[in-house]
Amino acid sequence: MKILYHNYSNFLSTEPMYMHNTFTRCGIESVFWNSSKTSAYDTFDLNKPDVFVTHFRTFTHDILDYLKNNRSKVEIVMNVTGATQSQITSIEQVFEECKVKSPFIFTNDFTLNVKSNLKLIQLYPAADIFIADPSPFKEIGVPEAIVSDKFTENLEKHIANKEVFHLLHINGDKLDSNFDMMVNVQSLSQLYKVYPKFTIVGDNDLCCSQLFLDMNLSCKKLEVRSSDPAGFQKMLREMFSETQTEDVQLEIKNQIKNKHTPFDRAWRFMKYLGDTNAMDKIMNVKNTIPNLLKAV
Repeated sequence: MKILYHNYSNFLSTEPMYMHNTFTRCGIESVFWNSSKTSAYDTFDLNKPDVFVTHFRTFTHDILDYLKNNRSKVEIVMNVTGATQSQITSIEQVFEECKVKSPFIFTNDFTLNVKSNLKLIQLYPAADIFIADPSPFKEIGVPEAIVSDKFTENLEKHIANKEVFHLLHINGDKLDSNFDMMVNVQSLSQLYKVYPKFTIVGDNDLCCSQLFLDMNLSCKKLEVRSSDPAGFQKMLREMFSETQTEDVQLEIKNQIKNKHTPFDRAWRFMKYLGDTNAMDKIMNVKNTIPNLLKAV
């Protein structure tokens, strides 16, 4: 089986990158496509994939035209995270009209709030262990870095009595003047050892994203201030087993290593594709993960 991964990475997710890296490490043929550099027609003609993985926000007319006009046998797996019910319905209609085959579509959301006639599964975010390298920078004397995607009342309350801190704006557009620095989930990996403490402040689209997993894996200390505490607790209950240990962050870190790596997500992905041979390959390589995670 040959997989073509569309680069739909954004400021909060490197999912296509870590999935592609995982498949490659496991001896599963995978191609990574940056659509800004190569056209859809050239990419599909050259690689002839069996499965194409994309996001509904990056699924362009050029891709659809190729699949329609070339009677391609490629199957499409689409990430529909963030899609509304009307957008899901539109995707179904387009797939049906153009005879696009889709074994399943998936969402990273913890609460499924849409329905689909296509098989819709949950594929939670994973910690990107491939970018979780120790920071080359030393501590700079600032006790806390606060990460948020917007300046809100919740954020104002958190910083009200603090004197020294850095505000990091995680955003895909432009830096808000209220913040000190603009970051994304990849660039943050270089800062995790710089600050004694990180705090995520925002709604659960931010607090329950890949960022939470990456930070737990690499930060010295992490605090989360969600605007929806009940929703955040629901995510914790779904993803992590209860523990009696006093060091909750260490326990979460260990559970991430055991259950929430890209290898775990790749195995589930292949389960829904029905490729048991690939599942076996992934499990065999997963046994080497402790070596990969020694530094974190």
